[in-house]
Amino acid sequence: MTNKVLVQVPPADVDDLSALAEAAEIVEARPFDGETMLQILYILSPSSLTALVTWIRARAASRKHYRIVVDGVELTGYTAAETERVLAELNRIADARRVEDALD
Repeated sequence: MTNKVLVQVPPADVDDLSALAEAAEIVEARPFDGETMLQILYILSPSSLTALVTWIRARAASRKHYRIVVDGVELTGYTAAETERVLAELNRIADARRVEDALD
């Protein structure tokens, strides 16, 4: 099973999104509230997870609350500390995936 994260930012942050995944296709989305957002589907691997965690921490340092979507579950309004807990869980999943891959 491949673990993926949908990363979504406002159009003003397109450079931020491009820096995260240069080769990924950026897609414009318009959720139910009508606000235009930019998205990429980010496939997690040990190396890409490190880049994602670094990217999220850098964005977290400049914001008061965050929205994270993992496997279709939306988490909104989280503080930096709560975001760190989500990142820790993503790291745990990635570690388990590495063990599974090593056993295959």
